[in-house]
Amino acid sequence: MSAITLLMDEQSSKGLDEQMNLRLNEVDISAITVLIDGESSNADDESTMYPIRDIDAVTLFDDGKSSKADGEDRVCSTSNISATTPSYDGRSSEAQDQSSTYIWDEMETETNDEVATLTVSKVLIEQSLRNQTEETRLTLVGIAVDTNIDQNARFFAETVAEIIEWWQKYAEVKNPTSHQINFGVGSPINLLMVLALVPERFQGFIGIEDKQRSPFGNGENLSWLHEQTMDVLLGLIMDPVPTPVRFGQGLALMARDDVDEGWRIISGRSWLEDQIHLLFNNELESDLYRFSPETKKIVFFFNPSEIHWTVVEIDLGDNLWTYTLYNSLSQSEKGSTWKASHVQFPLLEQLICRASGFTEPGTREIITGTSVQQENPYDCGPIAVYNAMMLLEGRKPKVDVDTEQMRLTFLRLILGALYLLNEDLEAPEFRARMRKLWLEVIA
Repeated sequence: MSAITLLMDEQSSKGLDEQMNLRLNEVDISAITVLIDGESSNADDESTMYPIRDIDAVTLFDDGKSSKADGEDRVCSTSNISATTPSYDGRSSEAQDQSSTYIWDEMETETNDEVATLTVSKVLIEQSLRNQTEETRLTLVGIAVDTNIDQNARFFAETVAEIIEWWQKYAEVKNPTSHQINFGVGSPINLLMVLALVPERFQGFIGIEDKQRSPFGNGENLSWLHEQTMDVLLGLIMDPVPTPVRFGQGLALMARDDVDEGWRIISGRSWLEDQIHLLFNNELESDLYRFSPETKKIVFFFNPSEIHWTVVEIDLGDNLWTYTLYNSLSQSEKGSTWKASHVQFPLLEQLICRASGFTEPGTREIITGTSVQQENPYDCGPIAVYNAMMLLEGRKPKVDVDTEQMRLTFLRLILGALYLLNEDLEAPEFRARMRKLWLEVIA
């Protein structure tokens, strides 16, 4: 069976195993029928995940093993298929074998038709997304030259139209929305992640109907950023020459409340507690938590609730580590992020010290830093990127930042990188051009 990813609403992969009683590496799957509802989400260039509306056919095994479908136990095999075939009373076992073969062949033909339908559906969806991307680009081109439209909207339209054109070029015949580009810093990102940089009030110009445009698949907060995009933006402008201020990419990626809740069920420990256990037993690759001896400060993104981005700066003193939390929703010592910091930071501290060979400080202090405050539920990402960029430059973040203009600057960084994508992204000339663009903004 070709690789097909099934998205089951409100079911975990463990629950799916229990429902289907299925282990792909132990049995041969002969048939599975899936109905596609015309909606897609992205995984990567080679596989698009489809939400499943219904499964109306039992999975068939040719080894006599059973499976569960629609909550019922069923057994379907060439040796036990008479339960689904007409009765052949009085006939020999040979006749029964022939009838089984007939039904089996009929089902295989049905399955081939359904697999063909699935393949056609995927092709149509991919083609639809390519068409929607081109229609969006043309719409944006029209907005960019319309003098009757808000000037900011025109600036965004012009920049995004050009980004889409470049993405289409690099995607070639593939779906550009899910096509990933590696900028040489951070993880590869796709076009949908970049489109999230467009302000919410302009998101209506993006006519791409893909649930992955919204972080929760509900069509809301379309300009809420993914961490991969934030990492790439930082990577494009960071000084390539090592400094005492280091970016902790992914340092707190799994330091999350929901991860801890599930991990305690598995191991009896939170995620970071388990990382400490593995590290102290030499069972963990520690690069994520390792910093050079020259490091004086560490800056990283912190999002324990998975719904709000903040930034943390650690000042590594000789006997005192000071954690400064930059929160665009609150500058007071309260709230879920503030509470989580007191749980997670001591654990991160142990991991950093163990992996880097640092002496653990005698004490720590957690304080709040001054940050611009957001006025909506989706600007925390751009503000977090801005705060982190300023801290990595050794500056204090300003409190009067225009987040809409900051988003435009970030889009232009991406566009500049696309222009230079065929060059050596690690070359000093490339990095210098990216940094020049950013430094002009914060001058």
